Amino acid sequence: MLKSVNLISKIVCYLIMAVGAVLGIIVIASSKDAAIGANMYVAYIAFGLCLLVTLIMPLFFMTYTKKMLKTFGLLVLIVGVLFLICYFIPDAQLSQDFLDNLKVSQSVSHWVGIGCYFAYFTFAGALLAIIYSAVSGLIKNKQ
Repeated sequence: MLKSVNLISKIVCYLIMAVGAVLGIIVIASSKDAAIGANMYVAYIAFGLCLLVTLIMPLFFMTYTKKMLKTFGLLVLIVGVLFLICYFIPDAQLSQDFLDNLKVSQSVSHWVGIGCYFAYFTFAGALLAIIYSAVSGLIKNKQ
């Protein structure tokens, strides 16, 4: 089963690469704006298919066994809780003059704050995971 899914994903990726190469050659060969515009729509569709295959295949493989499914569910739960925490943290009240100068609304400022806090917490979690991995490796090697 896994071999057939892997083969299908490889075939899809190779087909999309071939379409991209043909479109690239067409764009280079013709300098007409209409041809470039039409090819861009096809390129967007090909990019979307690549993105879809890239996102769906790892999800399929991560949910292949019950243990992996449990781990995946736990990770999704952790990310959801982290997002909720980050959603309620940023309450920086920036002056309307400052926001008008940047040409952003209070809502955009709030979402930027959420993204910053999410990045900070994710970075801190990655650092803690690296430290934990190093310390546990040292402890296992000494025993």
